[in-house]
Amino acid sequence: MGLLQINVLGASFAIHANEKDEYLQKLLDYYKKIISETKKNLEESIPKINTAFETCDFSCLLTELADYDKNVKKHYKEYLRTTEVWDDLKMKIREEVK
Repeated sequence: MGLLQINVLGASFAIHANEKDEYLQKLLDYYKKIISETKKNLEESIPKINTAFETCDFSCLLTELADYDKNVKKHYKEYLRTTEVWDDLKMKIREEVK
């Protein structure tokens, strides 16, 4: 079982998974890379989009991305809980079918 220690935006938490530590680290590195690239692309494109659509301000997209990144731990916990509930439901259905 792998363990990945994550330190993001001042928060620190660990993820345990049935994967090797190296694989989990690659996933984290990939996630950070995608968030960084997306932020950079937004910072470059939002001023141009705002110019094209003068009546709208798309600057909120950067805030939304930061909020998404900040809530990764919460979303991961929700995902794990949803998976548990789904697995329980599938098991109960199989038992009823028998």
